[in-house]
Amino acid sequence: MKINPRRPTPAQRKVADREPAVLWWMPLPGFVLAAGWATWQAIQDADSSVMAFVEALAWPGLAIFAVTTLAVW
Repeated sequence: MKINPRRPTPAQRKVADREPAVLWWMPLPGFVLAAGWATWQAIQDADSSVMAFVEALAWPGLAIFAVTTLAVW
């Protein structure tokens, strides 16, 4: 069996050749779901204030973001 001299050995490969553990798009579904939930809660609030959106984004929005991102990962 002849070894191809142009093929890099594992020691010669660059670090950039490996796939990253978390890709750039993985947090996006969690963010979209958390923002959607916060928007829904703010609309359902009687006065539809910005604070209702921020509160719903803080909790349970952060939990929605974390669980969804973990599930996508």
